[in-house]
Amino acid sequence: MTFASAVVLLFLSGLATYLTIVRLLESQKWVVHSHEVQAALGNADSMALDAGRARSGYTLTGNADFLGKFETAVLHINQALQHLRDLTKDNPAQQILCTRLEALTASRVALLRESIELKKSGPQDEQGQAEISRRGLPIAADITSTMQQMREEEQRLLDVRARVSNHLFVLAVVVLMITFILALILFSVHYRLLTAELDAREQAEHSVRESEKSLRTLTGRLLQLQDEERRRFSRELHDSLG
Repeated sequence: MTFASAVVLLFLSGLATYLTIVRLLESQKWVVHSHEVQAALGNADSMALDAGRARSGYTLTGNADFLGKFETAVLHINQALQHLRDLTKDNPAQQILCTRLEALTASRVALLRESIELKKSGPQDEQGQAEISRRGLPIAADITSTMQQMREEEQRLLDVRARVSNHLFVLAVVVLMITFILALILFSVHYRLLTAELDAREQAEHSVRESEKSLRTLTGRLLQLQDEERRRFSRELHDSLG
């Protein structure tokens, strides 16, 4: 019974440990997911900076090579924003901020294109370029603010997920230790009971052997007495006949 209890306990503890580890792995995936969102935000910000540098390079030098870099950067911006939206589809608050970021980024890209077109039509129109830059300042500030909000939200989620992951790890270790100790105790009790049962059986067998030995001795003595009694009876009978 004790052995069966130990086996059942080990099975239940193994099941509990398995479920805990599954939850731990799931929690770790969410931690990695938060890091991926933070990396996607950094990538989108980097692509926007590349587009701004390409526009500035073209407006300052008129080198057409910067136009290709600008279009490549804009393409990467759109890809980065789409990737960011896919990553945050589980979070409605982040989706709202993502929509706002996409709208602000589109406005900024439109201003950058306007600046490029102005450079093409009026290469010396520095006042127009300055006006476009002035109009872009609040948009850039809003983009920075929106990205900061998204980073703060993701950092908050990361902190929560990291704490949950640590707690689950500690829980898994504690469950393993407790079940291992309990299993050792039960197996120890089972060993003691089994040893006691073997000792009792050995003692019983020894008692049976002693009883059999006494019975054989008694039987031998009885046969000897019977033989002596027959001899005595034969002598008496012989004497009587004589």
